[in-house]
Amino acid sequence: MFYPSAMRDRFTFVGTTALHQLRLAADDTYPDRLDADPAPGKSAPRFLQRRQKEAQFERISVPLPDGAGLVAALRVLDDDEYRTLTSNFRNLSSHAIAPRLNVGYTNTVVRYVGDRKELVQQENGSFKDEVVPGKQAVYYGFGGTPPLPMREVFAANLQQFERAQACFGSYVNVLDIALATLPSRQQRG
Repeated sequence: MFYPSAMRDRFTFVGTTALHQLRLAADDTYPDRLDADPAPGKSAPRFLQRRQKEAQFERISVPLPDGAGLVAALRVLDDDEYRTLTSNFRNLSSHAIAPRLNVGYTNTVVRYVGDRKELVQQENGSFKDEVVPGKQAVYYGFGGTPPLPMREVFAANLQQFERAQACFGSYVNVLDIALATLPSRQQRG
C-alpha cells in the first residue's frame, strides 16, 4: 500500500527529468532551468513539495503531444479516493499508527483541539453548550479506526497497479512521439 504513492513520485521525477532533456534537445529557446535548482547565489538545491513537483511536471509535459493525457494518468495514482478507502494507510504507517487489515481497531482514543465550549444556563433552566470566543480546548473522544477489509484493499491496490501500468504506457507514448520529431544527427549537420 506504499507503492501507489511511491510510483506517483517516481513517475513525476523520471518524467520531469526525461521530458526536460527532450524539450532541451528539441527547442533551442527552452530554458535549462528546473524549480529545484539552487537560487541565484546559492549552492543548495531547493526542496519541493509533491504539489510543486507535479506542477513543474505538468508545465514540462503538457506542451508535448499527449502530454496532458500523461498528466491525467499520473493524477489518478494515489488519489483522494484511494487514500480514503485505505484510511490513509501509507501516511499513517510512516508517521503514526496505521489501520490493521481485517481484524483490530487502532487509535481508539482520539485527541483534538477545538473551540472551547462552556455550559451556559438558559432562561428556561436548561443548559446549552456555547463557544467561548477566542479560546480553545483539548478534547478526547472514543471510537477508533476500523480494520481495512482485505478484499477491498486488494481490489483498490489492483486498480492502482493497473493505473500505474496505464501511466507508464502513456509516458512511453509521449516519449516515442516526441523522440520521433527530433532531428537526426545527419539532419543537424
